[in-house]
Amino acid sequence: MELPNELKDNLKFSDISINSYRIVEDQSRSTTRKLVDTLEEHDALERLIDENKPKMKLYNDGEYFKNLHYLLMTPFRYPPLKWGSRFGLKHERSIFYSAASIDTAMAEKAFYLLAFLNASDGNIGGKTKNLTSFKAHIKSQRYIDLCSSLFKEHEGNISSKVDYKFSQSLEHEMRNKDVECFRYMSARDPIRGYNYGVFSPRVLSRNSDLDKTFTYYNCYFSKDIVEFTYKNKFNQEKRVFPKAIFLVDGSLPRPVD
Repeated sequence: MELPNELKDNLKFSDISINSYRIVEDQSRSTTRKLVDTLEEHDALERLIDENKPKMKLYNDGEYFKNLHYLLMTPFRYPPLKWGSRFGLKHERSIFYSAASIDTAMAEKAFYLLAFLNASDGNIGGKTKNLTSFKAHIKSQRYIDLCSSLFKEHEGNISSKVDYKFSQSLEHEMRNKDVECFRYMSARDPIRGYNYGVFSPRVLSRNSDLDKTFTYYNCYFSKDIVEFTYKNKFNQEKRVFPKAIFLVDGSLPRPVD
């Protein structure tokens, strides 16, 4: 899809220094420890797994990966799915996505859990899993705000619930102009919170204490609902996301090939 010239010609950089949130698999315990008998065997298994992970695609930025926390590095390592991502084509290096608030991060996670289960025709019951959120600091002077007035009339295309063509074309233009990170409106959050996308690991370099930001959750999910409950005896607050809030024309959207 061809972008309007007023967008191509007016991608102006600004500064950003903010915290963002991302939800990942449980970080409170090792999932591989139960597979072996000793700590030495566990360390050897972890090294073997790491050696067989996909090689990182570098764009003259390898130095910024050297001391990057593995939770920040991992999204860049794995190639996008066959349809890419909202701002990523399948032949390009993946993007680090995060949210401006924990509620928006939960909405995004809930949508993809529902999409995963509803992709199956089987009668799958409810499941539970442990999840961890962390807070990542983003700092850059090559930041683009896709929620600014320049992009207002294109908001529906940028954050389309069903089609990535416009946003992927915009991503291609941003990469060509060496944009490091950007903000856009979430297509999944019912209160329309904001997400961030990061192209360059350089903007994530100020995260030496990432483990101290961990928050743990119990998550229940079925084909109809996702529930997050804080794993904290002083905070039993729950966030609930029914499938109905994500439907478009009565169906749950799926990524488009």
